Amino acid sequence: MRDQYSNPIPKDLILLENTDEALHRGHEVERLPWYVVGTNRSIYVSDASVTALIGSHDFLPIAEVHPFLRQGDVLLVDNPLKRWNLQDGFYHA
Repeated sequence: MRDQYSNPIPKDLILLENTDEALHRGHEVERLPWYVVGTNRSIYVSDASVTALIGSHDFLPIAEVHPFLRQGDVLLVDNPLKRWNLQDGFYHA
């Protein structure tokens, strides 16, 4: 599958959750490519990338949250739209 810019989407996307480990590494997590599905506000990131930053976790694979994804469903979040802070967690504008 490809994003709206025709770049390949990682096959190991997981739901980014506001865990203590992730939030305390927020600036680093913010630099990772973020993806969303349609109008859903949940953020997905590559499992390998997050594991390299925070170690083991139990974030849900995208296939469990959205089992019937099609081309065009997954969109890349551009860097200026990424937001996070310790109070609100990860979100995008």
